[in-house]
Amino acid sequence: MSTLVAPPPALSEAEIAALVARHWGLSGRLRPLPSERDQNTRLSCEAGEYVVKIANPAEPPEETAMQVAVLEHLAGEGVPGLPRIRPTLTGSATVRVDVGGRMAQARLVSWIAGVPLAQSPRSQAQLRALGSYMGRVTAGLQGFVAPAAHRPEFLWSLDHVAALRDFVSDIKDPSRRGMVEGLFARHAERVAPRLAGLRASVLHQDANDHNVITDPDHPERIVGLIDFGDMCQGRTVNELAVTIAYAMLDTDAPLAAARAVIEGFHAAFALTEDEAELVMELALIRLAASVCISSVQAAERPETRYLLISQAPAFATLELLHDLPADLLGALGRVAAGFEPMPGAAARLASLGEAAPLIAPGLARLPRKAPGTERAPDVHGGCTVPVADDLPVLGLTGWGSEAPDGRRRLGLGMEVPEGTPLLATHAGRILRRNGDALVQEIAPGLFLGLAGLAPEVAEGDALAPGDRLGRATGALDLQLMHGLPDLRPRSAAPGEWALWSALRPDPNLLLGLEPESFVPPAEPPEALLARRRERIGPSLSLSYRHKLTMLRGRGAWLADHTGRHWLDTVNNIAHVGHEHPRVVAALAAQAATLNTNSRYLHPLMVSYAERLTATLPAPLEVAYFVNSGTEANELALRIARTALGRKETLVLDWAYHGNSGGTVEISPYKFRRAGGFPQPRFLEVAPFPDPYRGAHRGPDSAPAYAAGLAARLDALEARTGSGAAAFIAESASGVGGQVFYPEGYLARAYEEVRARGGLCIADEVQCGMGRIGSHFWAFEAQGVVPDIVVIGKPIGNGHPMAAVVTTRALAEAFDNGMEYFNSFGGNPVSMAVGHAVMDVLEDEGLQAQAALTGAHLLAGMAKLAERHPVIGDVRGAGLFLGMELVEDRDSRAPATRAAAELVHRLYLRGILASTDGPDDNVLKIKPPMVFGRAEADLLLDEIGRALSHLYPQD
Repeated sequence: MSTLVAPPPALSEAEIAALVARHWGLSGRLRPLPSERDQNTRLSCEAGEYVVKIANPAEPPEETAMQVAVLEHLAGEGVPGLPRIRPTLTGSATVRVDVGGRMAQARLVSWIAGVPLAQSPRSQAQLRALGSYMGRVTAGLQGFVAPAAHRPEFLWSLDHVAALRDFVSDIKDPSRRGMVEGLFARHAERVAPRLAGLRASVLHQDANDHNVITDPDHPERIVGLIDFGDMCQGRTVNELAVTIAYAMLDTDAPLAAARAVIEGFHAAFALTEDEAELVMELALIRLAASVCISSVQAAERPETRYLLISQAPAFATLELLHDLPADLLGALGRVAAGFEPMPGAAARLASLGEAAPLIAPGLARLPRKAPGTERAPDVHGGCTVPVADDLPVLGLTGWGSEAPDGRRRLGLGMEVPEGTPLLATHAGRILRRNGDALVQEIAPGLFLGLAGLAPEVAEGDALAPGDRLGRATGALDLQLMHGLPDLRPRSAAPGEWALWSALRPDPNLLLGLEPESFVPPAEPPEALLARRRERIGPSLSLSYRHKLTMLRGRGAWLADHTGRHWLDTVNNIAHVGHEHPRVVAALAAQAATLNTNSRYLHPLMVSYAERLTATLPAPLEVAYFVNSGTEANELALRIARTALGRKETLVLDWAYHGNSGGTVEISPYKFRRAGGFPQPRFLEVAPFPDPYRGAHRGPDSAPAYAAGLAARLDALEARTGSGAAAFIAESASGVGGQVFYPEGYLARAYEEVRARGGLCIADEVQCGMGRIGSHFWAFEAQGVVPDIVVIGKPIGNGHPMAAVVTTRALAEAFDNGMEYFNSFGGNPVSMAVGHAVMDVLEDEGLQAQAALTGAHLLAGMAKLAERHPVIGDVRGAGLFLGMELVEDRDSRAPATRAAAELVHRLYLRGILASTDGPDDNVLKIKPPMVFGRAEADLLLDEIGRALSHLYPQD
């Protein structure tokens, strides 16, 4: 009788106790365990925990001996967590026992402590560990030979699964019967002919969720494997297929589960491409075999509920997966094992060449996030951000953007003006046309799908690059597709992204836009934030209510971990644009050649010093190079104090000059706020010359503010006995609220300082390098020449680089015998970067563009102020602008809460903004210099939209 239908042994507890005592000399508590064909009983005794295994009498003794041998073999191969044989009192591994007149083999094996996988909470990490464990078992079985493993009549062997096709008739439900029959037919046609070319070995072949043991305290850990009763010779990949089949049970994301198992298995035992491509089909046919066998067994032994334990979830999994295309299943296995999704996919993509424009130049606005369903709340930092129905989120909805349920978009969404002509990016025929969508085959097996257009082509049409496809109807959705053109899912479930992103690569590759930033599996912001809090000092703050993980930048745009694009209106450090390719190339080229300290001569330091000082008026001609604006301000103060022999310093109220101890001491913005300290004795603070909300108002307030400064100089001299060594001030105030001083103020201030023997330092960290448009240096707009100029990170476009430029006389006075040395100030890489930034500024005309864009922004903000009384003042020049919000224009009381809400509303729309000023009520605008007219219009539109939402009565 076959073990398939032969009933298992049924010895009584007393009989088993007598058997254990007679052959192993043990006694203890006995508890029955479920089993399909054998009789298994747990034994708890003083010597430990064991399982008494009595084989089915229909099982040949050679098969039991093989199970004993394989445990010894795998132990020798270092595979952990397997049962160990306890010899009998006479030293044998097994004994013969009478089971109802038939002889069977009995043995005692160690109990594997833990929780069956079926009772353990699932996770991707656990399934990866499961795959890895079974990969180790498979690796350990290579070279194990056992004649008894050749079991051609054993119906659980996947190599002989076709023999079960006749059992389909035992499935009672006709729809399920048809489903399983279809799987057998597909296996016969697509899989069976390829099996002969695959590797073969001895297999465990039953890593079901009751045979795999997990750690109860750490469910993601696999601690053991039991039940070697299904061992047989077969295709090596069958081991993985069986493991996948049971891992997919009881989950609504079976493809994600399968991917995790394959990844783990492949890392421990490398698959071939053919094995990877067939493994999912083999997993499905294993589930088909399972429901066939359980249906037969249930008919023969209806009293045994254990036989149906996996049938319901097996049917449920098959119903989810049976009609998926074989190419999709093959791609899953290939991608999970690290192969391209379909043979030749990468070559097809590479062969396409440069794409023609999809949208005729000049006809479309900036990329936007598509409306409709994509208006759903975005997820940032684990918090759901509500978005009003009338506020589609700005930015490019890209391949990889995340929805609240964790699913990720598979298309590229763009809001295109209705009626915009859309053009073919590549030659190829139209394969499908359906309503507002079409699919074009642009290479054999490679397709471009578009939705959201009125097509002007028909199925079968052959197109050349630039031919008309149709006209946009608003929100355009694109997919680039390797194969499977009839499958156009809009999003990928968590855990399935690796598959779908391989089959549906970023369509930006065709459009010449910036590739998206998402790198799966992306760490969610809340997890990264928790790690940051563990290792980064808490005083280092983060922006925005809902924290962002930024991974990419280009021009005036940043992209977060979901691929969503954000317009950057505040990052003056990225002076010529985020990751400008010319700057990056210069950095990389010099870093690959030499980077060393300034103890050696190098032509780049000298040539850059010559180039930088040439932009400054005489007598500013001697440069020092450092690594940050803070360090530059420290050095400027040191030069002034050394030259004049005194430390006394004058600053403006609300000034900020750096984060070191010395610069915080002269920064009222720091020491007068929370956590600050009393004003140092050597420091005097002059009134802040704000012509809008300061003590003196209007364009003619310079004399009054200069008089106040003179009074503070006199107070400093009276207190300390000497005049100020240095007056340091930003040429236009940033943290003070984007304030340009009243005309003539700096000239009068410098005059007062110099009359008392002091030196004047211009801090140009935020406002220099062409930012104000009209002049390269902001101090030039005030008609002054400082004694020392401080230049910060914008000269390196964010590379750690800064400079101090002074007169030759001061440089010589500073050379007093104490060496000034800076290991990497002026290093060759920084100098190459500095040259590249200057090249970009000159070649792209960014100073002139800043002037034009700034004038456009000022005019636009002035128009907004006509409609919204909350806007009290708009000011600035070039791309150094401010918009001050007030409760009312008479009192000019700061509208701090309104400013915060405005920044938040802009955030919801994909615009990064911030506030400054003593009351945080000034919207500051100091973006990368590549910020142009289109970005300015976008910002103005969204400021207007946000204010209309906040003040609908205006």
